[in-house]
Amino acid sequence: MRIMPVNLFMYTKIHTDGSISVETPLSNTGDRIMLEALMDITLGIAACSVSESKWNSGKCTPVLQ
Repeated sequence: MRIMPVNLFMYTKIHTDGSISVETPLSNTGDRIMLEALMDITLGIAACSVSESKWNSGKCTPVLQ
């Protein structure tokens, strides 16, 4: 099984020196995405790493509203 993480709304950069930074998101408030599974999948959803960034006012919000 291959695990393929996808980062949909955070803008994370991996720099040539190996460091990681969380930049201003390219998405806007209210942006949405719809996914369709064409085969059986196991899906895990996680909220962004608020502690790693200054975005979203430093607060966690629900994934689904």
